Amino acid sequence: MNRIGLPKEKRSAVKKFIQSASIDMLFKGWEKEKIDKMRGIEEALKKKFRINSLLDYLERDSTQIIDFLKSKRFSDDDANSYAIHLLAKLGELKDSLKELNIIL
Repeated sequence: MNRIGLPKEKRSAVKKFIQSASIDMLFKGWEKEKIDKMRGIEEALKKKFRINSLLDYLERDSTQIIDFLKSKRFSDDDANSYAIHLLAKLGELKDSLKELNIIL
């Protein structure tokens, strides 16, 4: 894999964006109600799992994320699909950032 070189200031800007971004950007194309539901629990999710940057979710246990979503009245199926989607999209994002030589 060839890495794409970005100037340091551009890498820094991307890092700042990722660190402050909301998880709702990962659910683009989902129904508004589903995005709103996830947005509504995002602060509690961040607090529970000590999330400072989007990619921190990748370091957390998926079953704990699923259990947390269930505790916030997500059905079993919804909790599983939200968590799987969240982690899959973040994995793709991490791979893309690596290609750009951006390490968070």
